[in-house]
Amino acid sequence: MNIITRHTDTITQIKVPLPFPLRWVNSYLIRGSNGYTLIDPGLHTQESEACWTDAMREMKITFKDIEQVVLTHHHPDHYGMSGWFQVQSNVPVYLSEPSNQLAIRLWGEGQTLTQELYSFFLRHGMDPSLAAEMIPHMNSFIPLVSPQPQITLINEKKLIRLGETHYNSIMTSGHAAGHL
Repeated sequence: MNIITRHTDTITQIKVPLPFPLRWVNSYLIRGSNGYTLIDPGLHTQESEACWTDAMREMKITFKDIEQVVLTHHHPDHYGMSGWFQVQSNVPVYLSEPSNQLAIRLWGEGQTLTQELYSFFLRHGMDPSLAAEMIPHMNSFIPLVSPQPQITLINEKKLIRLGETHYNSIMTSGHAAGHL
């Protein structure tokens, strides 16, 4: 599989591998005069790190060339590598407030959403032995989204620069709460 597809002189798609049937997530690098905007860098796995190392080498860029990471939503296959890129590049990571709150509740201190979901399913009749499997499943995502990024919030209807173009942030919830 070719992991790099150039869409224009400034937009490059990177297919970052996933360890489940979806197979990969589409990530994008948008070149601007100050460096690259990285959109949705993928799940944090060794394979993803190798994919990014290879892609950046092929594109002849380094971590110093990344100026910002923008996340469309909090799902681990989009969010997972953002903290790793932030550590490597020392750049801001942008995410909407609703998505950020869900990420904190899923993977932050105490992982409160995991327990809430477990209790919710029990209240609505799920067999306790089946519901108990949810907790280790949810916890299994923590290494795949670590390290956690320090988030800079994107507000809906505010302009964000991707490359050399400014875009309005538009909330498109449905696939994920807080999806921009």
